[in-house]
Amino acid sequence: MNVHTRWREPRQDGPCVAWARQLFTAAAPFATGSGYVNFMPADEADRIEKVYGANYRQVSLGSREPFPAQSEHPAQPLTPVKGEASMNRSR
Repeated sequence: MNVHTRWREPRQDGPCVAWARQLFTAAAPFATGSGYVNFMPADEADRIEKVYGANYRQVSLGSREPFPAQSEHPAQPLTPVKGEASMNRSR
């Protein structure tokens, strides 16, 4: 489930973000625990490894450096696994 919200006034940030997080928390017991990392805000980076689950290590091996930040909605970078050979041999 993706809780995607919008509002017009910046002064509404606090209450609107709080409402979205309360909805997400209330729905969590009914969710699978998966997620879409490109939609995660920066302060939820701790969820990335959980979302990838058993695939996290394999996915992170191919990521030796963070993805470049996008201007408005940066994707959550994967933390490279230290001491492992990169799977991306073209670098």
